Amino acid sequence: MVTGVLVVASIGFLLLFRKLGLPDVVGDTCGVTLLIVGGVYFIGGCLSLCEARGYSGASILPILILSSIFCMPFILFIPVVIYFGLPDKTGTR
Repeated sequence: MVTGVLVVASIGFLLLFRKLGLPDVVGDTCGVTLLIVGGVYFIGGCLSLCEARGYSGASILPILILSSIFCMPFILFIPVVIYFGLPDKTGTR
Protein backbone atom coordinates (compact mmCIF):
# COMPACT_ATOMS: atom_id res chain seq x y z
CA MET A 1 0.00 0.00 0.00
CA VAL A 2 2.86 2.33 0.79
CA THR A 3 4.33 1.64 -2.64
CA GLY A 4 1.10 2.61 -4.37
CA VAL A 5 0.87 5.84 -2.41
CA LEU A 6 4.46 6.73 -3.28
CA VAL A 7 3.90 6.02 -6.99
CA VAL A 8 0.77 8.18 -7.05
CA ALA A 9 2.61 10.91 -5.13
CA SER A 10 5.51 10.82 -7.58
CA ILE A 11 3.15 11.24 -10.54
CA GLY A 12 1.42 14.06 -8.68
CA PHE A 13 4.74 15.78 -8.04
CA LEU A 14 5.65 15.55 -11.70
CA LEU A 15 2.37 17.07 -12.84
CA LEU A 16 2.20 19.72 -10.10
CA PHE A 17 5.74 20.98 -10.55
CA ARG A 18 5.35 21.25 -14.30
CA LYS A 19 2.09 23.16 -13.90
CA LEU A 20 3.70 25.58 -11.41
CA GLY A 21 6.45 26.38 -13.88
CA LEU A 22 9.31 25.00 -11.84
CA PRO A 23 12.21 23.47 -13.75
CA ASP A 24 11.63 19.91 -14.91
CA VAL A 25 14.67 18.76 -12.95
CA VAL A 26 12.92 19.47 -9.62
CA GLY A 27 9.85 17.43 -10.47
CA ASP A 28 11.86 14.65 -12.04
CA THR A 29 14.15 14.43 -9.03
CA CYS A 30 11.22 14.21 -6.61
CA GLY A 31 9.48 11.63 -8.78
CA VAL A 32 12.50 9.41 -9.19
CA THR A 33 13.30 9.65 -5.47
CA LEU A 34 9.79 8.58 -4.52
CA LEU A 35 9.86 5.71 -7.02
CA ILE A 36 13.14 4.43 -5.61
CA VAL A 37 11.85 4.65 -2.04
CA GLY A 38 8.66 2.89 -3.12
CA GLY A 39 10.69 0.10 -4.70
CA VAL A 40 12.69 -0.36 -1.52
CA TYR A 41 9.47 -0.59 0.51
CA PHE A 42 8.04 -3.09 -1.99
CA ILE A 43 11.08 -5.35 -1.83
CA GLY A 44 11.15 -5.10 1.97
CA GLY A 45 7.47 -6.03 2.10
CA CYS A 46 8.02 -9.04 -0.15
CA LEU A 47 10.93 -10.21 1.99
CA SER A 48 8.87 -9.77 5.18
CA LEU A 49 5.98 -11.71 3.67
CA CYS A 50 8.36 -14.47 2.67
CA GLU A 51 9.81 -14.65 6.18
CA ALA A 52 6.30 -14.70 7.66
CA ARG A 53 5.52 -17.75 5.52
CA GLY A 54 8.56 -19.54 6.98
CA TYR A 55 11.11 -19.04 4.21
CA SER A 56 14.30 -17.04 4.35
CA GLY A 57 14.36 -13.76 2.50
CA ALA A 58 17.22 -15.04 0.36
CA SER A 59 14.92 -17.55 -1.31
CA ILE A 60 12.81 -14.88 -3.00
CA LEU A 61 15.48 -12.24 -3.58
CA PRO A 62 16.83 -13.75 -6.85
CA ILE A 63 13.30 -13.82 -8.28
CA LEU A 64 12.83 -10.15 -7.36
CA ILE A 65 16.13 -9.15 -8.93
CA LEU A 66 15.61 -11.13 -12.14
CA SER A 67 12.05 -9.93 -12.61
CA SER A 68 13.08 -6.32 -12.04
CA ILE A 69 15.81 -6.61 -14.67
CA PHE A 70 14.11 -8.64 -17.40
CA CYS A 71 10.35 -8.25 -17.10
CA MET A 72 9.18 -5.46 -14.82
CA PRO A 73 5.40 -6.15 -14.88
CA PHE A 74 5.94 -9.61 -13.37
CA ILE A 75 7.33 -8.04 -10.21
CA LEU A 76 3.79 -6.95 -9.29
CA PHE A 77 2.72 -10.60 -9.03
CA ILE A 78 5.51 -11.60 -6.64
CA PRO A 79 3.43 -11.05 -3.46
CA VAL A 80 0.63 -13.18 -4.93
CA VAL A 81 3.11 -15.93 -5.77
CA ILE A 82 4.57 -15.79 -2.27
CA TYR A 83 1.18 -15.86 -0.60
CA PHE A 84 -0.59 -18.47 -2.71
CA GLY A 85 2.26 -20.36 -4.39
CA LEU A 86 4.57 -21.15 -1.48
CA PRO A 87 3.31 -23.58 1.13
CA ASP A 88 3.28 -22.30 4.70
CA LYS A 89 6.25 -23.72 6.63
CA THR A 90 5.22 -22.22 9.97
CA GLY A 91 2.57 -24.86 10.69
CA THR A 92 -0.66 -24.17 12.52
CA ARG A 93 -0.77 -21.21 14.81
